[in-house]
Amino acid sequence: MKRRPISRKQIGDTDPLLLLFLIVVGVTSGNLLSNWITAQYVAYQTELAAQEFSRKASAARERAESENRERQAAARAADYQRQQQSRQLRASSQLGKRLIRECEEWWNAANANSSKAARAEANRRCRKKDQYLDRGVWDPSLGK
Repeated sequence: MKRRPISRKQIGDTDPLLLLFLIVVGVTSGNLLSNWITAQYVAYQTELAAQEFSRKASAARERAESENRERQAAARAADYQRQQQSRQLRASSQLGKRLIRECEEWWNAANANSSKAARAEANRRCRKKDQYLDRGVWDPSLGK
């Protein structure tokens, strides 16, 4: 059996404009799909970068706050140490020793006779002693 060549009519007479239109639609659709996929990928990468930046910024902020708290605690400890040293120096001074002794004497007297006036004077003398020892403030109008 002999084969006959396939004619153009048997395949179907495809219009060249239709073929061009289909190719243009196919290429355009492919480009649009490619652009959409690329945009989705870029958005995903941008979100990952934003999350990473946010995480690093939070870690840096926490680290800075922690260092600040440590510095403040060290400063408070140093201040307390200086205050205690100053208090010890004032307590060992002549005036400090005298004020401490007077406070103790007034409290002994107040406890011995249970007088409200003696307790009030003991409180006043001891407040003046505490003012001097804590802050270096002394009221000479108290007398000796």
